[in-house]
Amino acid sequence: MNAQPSNEPDRHRYLFADSDVAARRLEFLAQVFAQSTKALLMDAGVGAPAHAVDLGCGPGYTTRFLAQTLGCQRVSGLDNSKAFISLARSSVHDGEGENPSFHLHDITKVPFPIGPANLLYCRFLITHLAEPEATISSWATQLQSNGYLLMEEAEWIDTSLSVFTDYLEMTEAILASQSNSLYPGGLLDNLKNTDCLKTRLSRVYRLSITNADAATMFYLNLQSLKDHPFIHANSAGTEIQRMEQDLLTLSRTTGGRSQIEWGMRQLVFQRI
Repeated sequence: MNAQPSNEPDRHRYLFADSDVAARRLEFLAQVFAQSTKALLMDAGVGAPAHAVDLGCGPGYTTRFLAQTLGCQRVSGLDNSKAFISLARSSVHDGEGENPSFHLHDITKVPFPIGPANLLYCRFLITHLAEPEATISSWATQLQSNGYLLMEEAEWIDTSLSVFTDYLEMTEAILASQSNSLYPGGLLDNLKNTDCLKTRLSRVYRLSITNADAATMFYLNLQSLKDHPFIHANSAGTEIQRMEQDLLTLSRTTGGRSQIEWGMRQLVFQRI
């Protein structure tokens, strides 16, 4: 997931924080969702952008994936977490030069500090934004003419395992308490064309994930979620402990069985 932590009050904070555990989760998430992201990048018809920007880049895993997959001449990552930007910069290898580059910046504020882009990308970021429609409109101003905005968000998650259902219902309730949505895919599809953005692609990409991988992501998320004020006010400690243990046990299973599937809303907008 692209991370965009916040210093705003709890009701608008990024749920999963920017701790070492959160960074490990983002690295793992980047691996799990590489298939869906690659499919979007290959089908978007964007060529090799001169300048691509990863919005809410976190420690930079997705930023590098953009560079490698699209062959960008220049790629920049933006995030307002000092910890994640520091980690991203520290992992730039000799020989990479300034590509990718990472910048401390709140992605809800324009202009961006890196100049206009040919492509903007984000994944699992809209779900954490207080005013997604206004923010997306502002992003369009940071695109070159005919530039592209690519987004991936959950439209639905289908599972038959009770521990996954319980976790997802809990996360959905926490986000709702912050006026956010776990499933903003439908909202994005309904945006269609705006004053300066034209829809080039809107689809649901189905991605099955193994039980072990899903449990690993949810377990790492829970390390941040269990300290959220909403949890303390609405959940029993024993309930959270049981969920945590069940997820940890499931994360250690083998065999590749999958009882959970993501419906990823993938969108491509072009500035006109």
